[in-house]
Amino acid sequence: MKKIFTLTLILIGFVFAYNPENELGIALDVGGPYTIVQTEADIRLLDKENHYIGASAGLGMFINAMSIPLGMQYRYGDKHQLETAAYFVIMSSSNGAVYNYSIKFGYRLNFSNAFFHIYVSPLINKTLSVQPWAGLGFGFYLQ
Repeated sequence: MKKIFTLTLILIGFVFAYNPENELGIALDVGGPYTIVQTEADIRLLDKENHYIGASAGLGMFINAMSIPLGMQYRYGDKHQLETAAYFVIMSSSNGAVYNYSIKFGYRLNFSNAFFHIYVSPLINKTLSVQPWAGLGFGFYLQ
């Protein structure tokens, strides 16, 4: 559990080590990596032509539980983007904390200072069984 907690702190620090040159996005999603409703912040770390690499951290609600998805993203495109990500998801409930993994594959439409995205985000547990999941949301860029 100490390793999970340490990894979580490192990733959160990494995501929110804000540099004004890096674009920060905030989104509100219905669905998402093992959540029913979530808010997520993502920061663009690398921007080369139409290739974008970033990190994200979120806070979501599930039935009688909270979820913290921490992820790395890759997006390709300009206005219309292919959106992919890999997440480490911590679920906390009255029964304790568990962790799972999730991937994201979807579409993001960028406007001037906002975006809309729709995606599939299946949950992968420790026994490698897959549970289908999806999400859609709207967000805006702070820069």
